Parts: sequence; C-alpha cells; structure tokens
Amino acid sequence: MSARMRVRFGTNNGSGVSATSRV
Repeated sequence: MSARMRVRFGTNNGSGVSATSRV
C-alpha cells in the first residue's frame, strides 16, 4: 500500500518514480 502512495509522489519528481519503484 505504501509503495503505491510513494509511486504517486515520484510522478511529481519524474525521476523519483524509478527511485521509489526500486525501493
């Protein structure tokens, strides 16, 4: 569940999506 929320936040940063996805 947390992973999905982090992925949404990453979209704002763009590259953050890859970082959150790996975590």
